[in-house]
Amino acid sequence: MHDMINTNIACPEPRIRSPTESKEHMMETADDFTSISKDGISTGCVGCVDEWLCQIRAPSSNEVPDVAAFFSGYYQMYGLNVQAICDAFSRFTGYCFNSPGKVGDSIAFKKWALSKEIMEPPHGFYIVGDNAYPLSDSLPVPFTKLESKSEAHSDYNFYLSQLRIRIEMAFGLFSSCSSW
Repeated sequence: MHDMINTNIACPEPRIRSPTESKEHMMETADDFTSISKDGISTGCVGCVDEWLCQIRAPSSNEVPDVAAFFSGYYQMYGLNVQAICDAFSRFTGYCFNSPGKVGDSIAFKKWALSKEIMEPPHGFYIVGDNAYPLSDSLPVPFTKLESKSEAHSDYNFYLSQLRIRIEMAFGLFSSCSSW
């Protein structure tokens, strides 16, 4: 809890900033991610994206036209699919919660207004995600166990996970604080 508060206090501007807001901001953010990458191997990362299911009470049919759309079969609970992106310090730099829990990550991502910006960063920059997201040059995702057939694939997954863990940490910090 103290780490999260200290991180927020240290933030020069207490506001959400798009990772692609300016070239200068992207270069600073990429440098931050490079510093957490073993031997500075990973360069050009300006954010990590992931989904989190925010649990809600079951909505009534008076509130929403399709109550079942909010039920996540995977998590076995009602919720909202929250898409978020964070920086190397696990600070959220963007978020969207406009999809019910039944909606898959890739569809919820496409509905997010920021997704187009995320998918089209300037050359040399990218945002990392997990396998729920569409693989592209601007959004690398890890190899699945079935796809990972060489040491190079394992190494790639290792370096990618060093960056991607930051979004997991951001959601973890957020979840632990939401029970105050």
